[in-house]
Order: sequence, then structure tokens, then C-alpha cells
Amino acid sequence: MADGRESRTRLHQGTWAETESYLERPFPTTTGPDPVELGSIRRRLEVLEWDCPLHTDRAAAVRHGYGDVIAPATMLGTYAMPAYWQPGDPPLYQQQTAKLPPLYLENIPAPGERMSATDWSIHVYRYLEVNDRVSSTTRLVDINRKRTRLGDGAFLTIETVYTDHRGGPVGRTRLTVFRF
Repeated sequence: MADGRESRTRLHQGTWAETESYLERPFPTTTGPDPVELGSIRRRLEVLEWDCPLHTDRAAAVRHGYGDVIAPATMLGTYAMPAYWQPGDPPLYQQQTAKLPPLYLENIPAPGERMSATDWSIHVYRYLEVNDRVSSTTRLVDINRKRTRLGDGAFLTIETVYTDHRGGPVGRTRLTVFRF
């Protein structure tokens, strides 16, 4: 069992040429198992001690032009994230890997056994409303090879596009990591 000082995520090893073969290739689309719902919004707001009626009061949200209560923008990925485990899956505690949903960056072959996040951005096209269901499609959009104090490596940028259950775009995120 990991003691918290090391990641159990295994990075797929390969060459930079193999990494480049992943440019613009979409990974499988994932869909969150649950719709946007008030309880999860409330739990997020409790942790932040955030009081905004757009996230709690349907009448207030409607008065401001929304169809229902909206989720905070930072919950976009939460609702698109696939389940960590589902009935019928083998127990996670028997595996020696992190208990995380798919991290597509770990599956992109590249030299180096480490990676560290360096940048993350979000662009919201439409706020999620209660009962929206969210899917996401991720692709590698940039590789920038660099030598740093950490070693030789590359900044890898993935872009994830989020859509609602009607197929309409609701947002986009970009994550850059340094793989070394």
C-alpha cells in the first residue's frame, strides 16, 4: 500500500515520436454517471463557505436568465468524470494503482517516469444546470520539448471539451504537465 509519498499512477513509457503520434487524436468520450444535482452543488458550496443564490435558489437563478440552479464553473469536470468503480468491477484495494478515474495523460507514451502539472485553464460556454448530464472528450493538443532543472522532458497540453446531454458545448479545459 502506498504511504502517500509516491504516486501509484503508472506512466506509459515510450519515445517522443510515439508521443507525437497522439497529437489531435481523441481519447474515448466519457460521460458522468450522475446528472447535475442540488446535493452535490450544496456540498461543494459548504466546503467553500460560498453563499450565492444562483447555486441554491431556483427562483433567483431564473430571475437571472438561467433555467434552473447552476453549478459553480469549477464543477464542470466533476459531472463529466466517470465512476471510479462500478458494481461488477474488481475491488480497487487489490490493485496497486491510484484510485482515480482515467487520466489520459498517463496513457500517452513518452520518456520519463514523472509528470507535474504546470497550468490549468477553464472556459465556460454555458453554466451547468440541475439535471444536465455531461460528457467529455480529451485530446493531446501540444508538445513542447524542454530541458529544465528537473531534467529533459516536454510540456504536454491536453484539451477537454465538455458537452451536455443534448450535444451542446458547455465548456473547455486545458491542462499542461511537464513530463520528465
